[in-house]
Amino acid sequence: MMDIYKKCQQNDLFSVIVPEKYDGFELSYTLWNAIIELMARGSLAFSMFFPSQGLNIEIIKNHGTPEAKEKYLPLLGSGDVIGAMAFSEPNAGSDISA
Repeated sequence: MMDIYKKCQQNDLFSVIVPEKYDGFELSYTLWNAIIELMARGSLAFSMFFPSQGLNIEIIKNHGTPEAKEKYLPLLGSGDVIGAMAFSEPNAGSDISA
């Protein structure tokens, strides 16, 4: 799957929804979804990962501090970092495995 990741990185696909101010293309979600649909034809597993990278971009873009946006949006858009989320923690959260 990393070979697909590297091809997406080389073709700047992660930066489609990143604002131009942070080295992205700031294109439409229609295009973003079309990319995901095309990916599903080749790798259903990767087509499930790709939107999660976009979700991390969206969370920071819409709710991050200016400092967080400056630091992380270019990195996520370039694919130099992979975003992750924590769904649970001790004594709080949900049972995601249920």
